[in-house]
Amino acid sequence: MPRTTFGIPKPRIRIMDVIKLLTAIDFSLESQGLLGQSQSACSITWQEGKLVDQGVVFISSEDNSFKGALGIHDIDLICSAFDHSARNNLPVIFYLNSSGAKLDDGVAIQASFRKLIKKAMEFKFSGGNLLFLLGRNVFGGASMLAMSGAARLYSDNTRVSMTGPRVLEVSDRDSKEYVESVISRASRVKADPGAIHLDGDGVKDVGELLRCALFSCEARCYEEFFSLSRMVGREGFSSERVVVKPEGISCTGNEPPTPVDLLTLISAIDSWSLGDVIKIYCEWSSHSILAKHEESFQSKLLYMLSEAMYKKRKSGNNIVCYLMENISGGLYISLSSGSDEIYAKDGVEVESLPSQIISTIKKNEKSSISSNVPCLLKAGVIDGYF
Repeated sequence: MPRTTFGIPKPRIRIMDVIKLLTAIDFSLESQGLLGQSQSACSITWQEGKLVDQGVVFISSEDNSFKGALGIHDIDLICSAFDHSARNNLPVIFYLNSSGAKLDDGVAIQASFRKLIKKAMEFKFSGGNLLFLLGRNVFGGASMLAMSGAARLYSDNTRVSMTGPRVLEVSDRDSKEYVESVISRASRVKADPGAIHLDGDGVKDVGELLRCALFSCEARCYEEFFSLSRMVGREGFSSERVVVKPEGISCTGNEPPTPVDLLTLISAIDSWSLGDVIKIYCEWSSHSILAKHEESFQSKLLYMLSEAMYKKRKSGNNIVCYLMENISGGLYISLSSGSDEIYAKDGVEVESLPSQIISTIKKNEKSSISSNVPCLLKAGVIDGYF
């Protein structure tokens, strides 16, 4: 029997390395676009190209850890590529190999990721085709960005997670092999309805393969996972940490959300019928860094949360998020990019990453921008405070 994901058959066909597919895009002088968009200090470049006589915009991140993190200027370049694609009705192919946020840019990088996920959702829901080709490492905010595409092609050695393996906390099986298996291509493809398998057998033109992958995007979505969140509610498995009242939805307790917490919140937003304004009060601190929670594909769940909020906004609801406690990482990006407005309680701090990760990577160095409320407002991380 074919492999399945929540009941949907997955074909048994050979994986083609995504790097080989890049040779199919023609970047001759006749088809090049805005080549001046690249700068030596950035990890991102983008330009127009041709794919089997179809104009495309190709975005690429560099394959090294030093430049692999996305900074404020990198994100501005990506957003400009989406804008150019939307204006010219061009699909986007994005080769992504990134370790996530560039911590040297301080907490302001959170405002940039908020803008980036919003931009990607707008491009997708305006009818734009967005295909991701995933490299070796796709971590943190970059992994959420990858989920915004309707389809993804995984390299054989791709690893995707909200938290990199170097700092991923394993509570029950403390082994590198276990962590690698949790975030591996095999694990992610099994849980990803947007994963595309390309069969190279009998096909001479890799350009045609890539074109077929790109234009099969529009048929792929996360509806099965929204259905899963609804099922969680119907079957009585809802989290008690999500409380729905006429005045809004409360995410209670300071611990990071579990997969069931996130699915329950998605369900509550998706089924909201108590007024035009949806107020979300969040006490949760960050995305989880437990391997057992990463198994659920947190990047996908957090992007789903943003998308559920975006869909409600598109249908006429106004969503306002209130940060009641300190918050960080992908949870902030998800809530802020899905909301119309986000406010913080006076004294609340927002950080780029969970404190355990920052202390490991930065060795307790402080961010270049203070995370107190006035500075968060100035940086665009929040829209106001109370």
